[in-house]
Amino acid sequence: MKQKRTLSLALLLVLLTACHSAPADKPAKSSLSIADGVSMTTEKSEYPQSVRQIAVVWKNDTDKELTFGEFFSLEKLMDRQWYEAYANQEVAFHDLGFLLSPHSQDEHVYHITAYTEKMEIGHYRIATGFSEVREPGDYTDYALYAEFSVVEQP
Repeated sequence: MKQKRTLSLALLLVLLTACHSAPADKPAKSSLSIADGVSMTTEKSEYPQSVRQIAVVWKNDTDKELTFGEFFSLEKLMDRQWYEAYANQEVAFHDLGFLLSPHSQDEHVYHITAYTEKMEIGHYRIATGFSEVREPGDYTDYALYAEFSVVEQP
């Protein structure tokens, strides 16, 4: 019984250690490719540390209908490399799909408070993705980024 409890505690410690990561401590993943003709830009280029949400404009200059969702992550530029920022936060998103018609644009708001109440000064990007759906079960996923800076509040 004591041996099982010790093993259980050791396993729990390993899991907790493996799940914990400090903000901006691991390189951002770039497993998806970026598509030509699709862009996302932030409403402003600079935001105060107290920013709570960031509006972006999605622009589709292709002949294809695209879909995107609520999910996003924040990445921070450090030493000329992008790192996941606030990676230790447990964040949940609604599993919604938004359509972006060919040759159109749409505004979407990303809520930064899902990750932090006060951002550190630095250069960031919102990392998200979209899909080109040809038919159910036949689609291609792409990555998309919108950069911005967080500056000291006056």
